[in-house]
Amino acid sequence: MKKYVPFLVAFAFLFAFSFADFEFLREIDGTGEAHSNTVNNFTAPAGLAFYNGHLYVSDQDNRFIYELSNNTVTYRAGGSNILGGPRNIAIDVQGTIYVADYGGASVRKILGSTQMQRLGLSGEFSSAVSLYSEGSTLYVLDSSNPRISAFSLGSGVTNYSTTFAQAGDSSLSVPSDMWIYEGNFYVADTGNNRIAVFDSNFSFLQSIGKGKGGVSLRQPKGVFVSDKMVFVSDTLNNRVAVFSMDGYPLETLYGGNATGGRNFSQPTDLIVHEGVLYVADAGNKRVVAYSIGEIGGNATVLAQISEANASVARLQKLLSVAQRLGVPATSSAEGLLSASVSSYENFRYSDAADQARSAKDAADSQYPALVQQIIVKLRQLSSAANSTMSQYAEISTPAYLLANRTAILSKITQVENAIGAGNYSLAADIALELPSLASSFALQAQAGATNNTQAQAQPYLDSIVSARSWLGALSTKAAANGLPFDGAQVSSLLDMAQTQALSGNFAQANATISQAHAQLEALAYSIEQSIQQSNPALVAIANAQAKIAALEAERLIFYPNMQPSRTLLSQASSLASSEPQRAIELAQQAQEAAIGEASNARSLSYVAIAVGGVALIMVLVAAGMIWYLHSKRKRRRL
Repeated sequence: MKKYVPFLVAFAFLFAFSFADFEFLREIDGTGEAHSNTVNNFTAPAGLAFYNGHLYVSDQDNRFIYELSNNTVTYRAGGSNILGGPRNIAIDVQGTIYVADYGGASVRKILGSTQMQRLGLSGEFSSAVSLYSEGSTLYVLDSSNPRISAFSLGSGVTNYSTTFAQAGDSSLSVPSDMWIYEGNFYVADTGNNRIAVFDSNFSFLQSIGKGKGGVSLRQPKGVFVSDKMVFVSDTLNNRVAVFSMDGYPLETLYGGNATGGRNFSQPTDLIVHEGVLYVADAGNKRVVAYSIGEIGGNATVLAQISEANASVARLQKLLSVAQRLGVPATSSAEGLLSASVSSYENFRYSDAADQARSAKDAADSQYPALVQQIIVKLRQLSSAANSTMSQYAEISTPAYLLANRTAILSKITQVENAIGAGNYSLAADIALELPSLASSFALQAQAGATNNTQAQAQPYLDSIVSARSWLGALSTKAAANGLPFDGAQVSSLLDMAQTQALSGNFAQANATISQAHAQLEALAYSIEQSIQQSNPALVAIANAQAKIAALEAERLIFYPNMQPSRTLLSQASSLASSEPQRAIELAQQAQEAAIGEASNARSLSYVAIAVGGVALIMVLVAAGMIWYLHSKRKRRRL
């Protein structure tokens, strides 16, 4: 959509200023005022230059460079044995003449009428066709190998060369002439039927003569730029075409009004000097001079087109802002203005005026509504950013982000100020930055808050770790002493304190840690008290265990049953901390039961021993009697 603005402005400027008009002055053919037949008759004038009031003409077929005063040759240099076919010429500020000797495959510096110096290395400028002198630099255009070289007249070497053989708009095909104007290079791109324009870095800018405005060039061989107008020798169309700087046709000149009413025949070079256009009319073997006048358009219609252009340009600027903001909008105004310009170009002034008024009305009526849509969008963007920033008060913002916070809030204010000033483009520039700026600030603020909270929470976290270690030690001590232990509540308090500290609730974390410490102290005191109270019971239990062990160690025939005593000791152990007195009693009962069991086992063992002794005596007596009786019978037999 933005492309229409320069297009329309170009037309407005095109018709707001006067265009070139031409009036025939004279023919120049080198024969003198009386048109006498001499050897100086032109046969193929190819290049033109002016210096110190004199016209210089290169004749490609005669192979001479001529200096003329009016139509009289005052000096010539070259000849068939010196030049091979000169094309364009250039003259520096000292008056030194340089020749693009295309036929001689070189660039020559004229030292005298028959003396010439070849510039550059051998074969360096093998197809030189055009020259341009600027300070100590001579620019050389080569045709066969399309390039422009910057030759230093001081050092005698080429500083740089730029080749144009690549494809696309930057390529040249058999170029014939060049001119430098306001730092840009204008090249007669003969093979591509155009004038190619490049900037000082040889970046392509535009093509002139490719049909815009109904004018198409055919193998142009000459170009000259003067007073914001581009003059072109349109060789195969046998005319001179004049264009605006941005390529719109202003005028075409076909010659005529000369001797015999002849039109141009394959014009080559051309030059403008002191308001006079000189054309090398090669096919007619002459140079033709025309004064350049001015013509105007319809001032009333032009004023209407200018007003419409201002309204459309204002709307287009706003449409560009809407496009950037994502606000959907189209307009018919630019189409109407384009039609108006086209009508004016074709001298349909009534239609042009009607179309210009319609374009202005369309642009002016759409503008206010579009302004409101844009303002709504701008305020949506600034409101969203302000909402994000309001979550981070200045007091809670990390110090290193305070400047960013202030800058973003300032931009939000700038959006509103720009809206108030009607500078919607500036407002859009700022507003479109706000989402990413606010989002980035929020992320940095959150990261900073997290890091700050972590640092502030560390002392509390260290205290929680210490409390957990204490809780573990108490649990171990209770287990070692056979005491019951419940640390669940303390552990829960420490978990709560950790959550509070990490979320930045440091006062609550401190209070919760204090509660946990109080409970830990109570647990520690309770364990110590339980240990002190259970000591007598533990001593009694230990004594009973030792007594039982000693009784079990006695060697008796009948083993005492100590299980009841051990059951009592187990009960005593479980009650040692909670009911120490009862544990002592049970330990004593266990010991007494063990003693009783041992006494019973001992008595039974003694009885068993006594019975065994009597039985043994009886066995011995019986054995003795048996022996006696047996011995007595034995004696009787004897």
